[in-house]
Amino acid sequence: MAALDGIPFSVFCTFEDLRRLFTNSGYNKLPKTPKGIKNIVINYSKQEKKKLVTELKNLLALGKKFSLSFDEWISSCNARYMNINIHIGVEFTDDSRFKNLGLVRMDGSMPSETCIRLLKEKLSEFELSLDRDTVAIVTDDASKQGGAENVRFSDTAVTAGGSESDSEFENDADSAEYETGGFEVIPVVSNSNPNELNNYYKSVISKVRAVVKIFKNSPVKNDMFLQKHVKQDTGKELQLLADCKTRSGSISTMVDRFNRLRSCVSKALIDMNSDIKFTQSEFHTLDNFQKSLNIIKVTVEALCRQNYENEHVVRVMDDLALDNSASSVSGDFESVDFAKELNKEIEKSLKEKNTNMRNRNETEDEANIS
Repeated sequence: MAALDGIPFSVFCTFEDLRRLFTNSGYNKLPKTPKGIKNIVINYSKQEKKKLVTELKNLLALGKKFSLSFDEWISSCNARYMNINIHIGVEFTDDSRFKNLGLVRMDGSMPSETCIRLLKEKLSEFELSLDRDTVAIVTDDASKQGGAENVRFSDTAVTAGGSESDSEFENDADSAEYETGGFEVIPVVSNSNPNELNNYYKSVISKVRAVVKIFKNSPVKNDMFLQKHVKQDTGKELQLLADCKTRSGSISTMVDRFNRLRSCVSKALIDMNSDIKFTQSEFHTLDNFQKSLNIIKVTVEALCRQNYENEHVVRVMDDLALDNSASSVSGDFESVDFAKELNKEIEKSLKEKNTNMRNRNETEDEANIS
């Protein structure tokens, strides 16, 4: 269940119905900690690995050889892995003709020499030799396959998958698709033209979306440039998050994560020689944007709870509004005016929906009477 369905180890400790199911099936000593559950999975994996090693040795003793196939796999966290399979002309004990040897983490770009080194290291875990026990390497990328074969059988260094050309790092603003979807607002700042400011906010959010797309669409850039700085600053990997047109609150999450990692993003863009640059004014705008949207996000989440109370929701809104308006004391009027205009747009939208609902109800009543 953990390996096939991706169920977290903690679920086996907290989900009482699942624990009861295991107990009824005869597993009376199921650990109560995620670490204990993890040890069970790891120990089982080691046992299966030993069985596979024994079976591979028996096949090699019969003079059999293996072929390899591998492909790139990208996780939901934008991490790159190499998936490795071995194939044989006869059947294994489970009637299959191939075995999966697992995943190998790929950091940054991967030249052919690195590819071969990772293959050899993975095969050695199963007591196999790339040079002695395999006869072919197959992948869906011709350049990877050719590069790997060239490095394997000669000293020629060929880049696996083709080396990333310099053009990939040029003009990232053009390569990343700009979108205007998501939660669209019309901000107004004192003594400024609303249309100009509307375009300004759109351009800033579009720039954020463009940067997010750059690192989401290129795991190589994400590993080599962004995550290097993120790990130095936070001690762990944190990914940029994209917003979604069908989820109005997702833009708040996207901007919040971007604000948290903006120093790392700026350093990564400099390392990439990217044309995209953020000014302090744009960072300031994103801060104000996040403050205003956070009120809506927290309020909506509170209203969606089954046990919500009106008084509690109103108190949360008041507290957030006071925190947001307190910035005006230091002269930060942009955030306050933006929040006011955002509030006007929400009220306008609610009035339109109420009017449409009232008209629809009146039409239905007239139809029922007639």
